[in-house]
Amino acid sequence: MRGQRKPTALKLIEGEKNKDRINKREPKPRPVSPAPPSHLDPIARAEWKRFSHILERLGLLTEVDGATFAGYCIAHSTLVRINRAFRDSGYRVLAEKHSFMEKNTDEGRTDEVMAVELKISPLIAQQRLALNTIRGFCTEFGMSPSSRGRITVPGAGEDGAFEDLLD
Repeated sequence: MRGQRKPTALKLIEGEKNKDRINKREPKPRPVSPAPPSHLDPIARAEWKRFSHILERLGLLTEVDGATFAGYCIAHSTLVRINRAFRDSGYRVLAEKHSFMEKNTDEGRTDEVMAVELKISPLIAQQRLALNTIRGFCTEFGMSPSSRGRITVPGAGEDGAFEDLLD
């Protein structure tokens, strides 16, 4: 099975041995931050405000990336809420599951027995899923150290400083 398709910009940066696979007519949207969608909750909206102008300055957020960036902001908001719930639970990793079973005795009686089963807290699974979702969006926008290593930005010095972009 083939791997994930690379964006054309990444092919140009890393080099492509099959030059005919580079799309020379690929659309190039303007690097302008779209307005945040109205459906974002306050946490997601704060994350949008925190990162959108940085990604816009770096040319990584364009006018057509609003839905994808909103997905990142929603995943971030979900992770914050999961972490708050985890904190409120006292950081309990294990959760108890109580169930009742009927047991027939030798005398013909039916007794009810309670069984307690320890399970990993569902918050742990939700947290892991949210972190994986965030990692995927971070890769899309060059927000992780490994994905930044594959991106070149006009105006960056050899030391990777972005003085002119941050003014």
